[in-house]
Amino acid sequence: MDWFWSNLLGGIKLCVRESDTDAASDLLDLDIPENFDFAGVGEYEQPRCSNCQSLEVFFQGLNKPMDYSRVLLGASLPLSRSLWQCDSCGHQRPESNEKPPADFLMSASSILLIVIALETFAGVLFSVIAAIRSVALHW
Repeated sequence: MDWFWSNLLGGIKLCVRESDTDAASDLLDLDIPENFDFAGVGEYEQPRCSNCQSLEVFFQGLNKPMDYSRVLLGASLPLSRSLWQCDSCGHQRPESNEKPPADFLMSASSILLIVIALETFAGVLFSVIAAIRSVALHW
């Protein structure tokens, strides 16, 4: 389930038999459990939004397209942005107080990518100008 290939091929599709559509629909409509027992580990408590106490929160990891582009252009390793986002109220909170929120890292990542692109373009431009000057001086 690679994100790149999955999105390229149209995402993940849920397929069920027609005879099972009611049961599948009922399962998808169930509320998120507050906690559940995880075999071999113990009880797992669902994370809650610190703003509205909703259980409809999800974890965001890397900004893969931006960070992979940065790496391909020669930048350092991807910036990590670990945070929880609430689907109910939109509130975001970092996984750790030591890391900035995702919006800051996305803009910092974008700015860094632009700076790297400009630096690369300037280097190529100066090389072309130097080559033209060198050829012009030898004639």
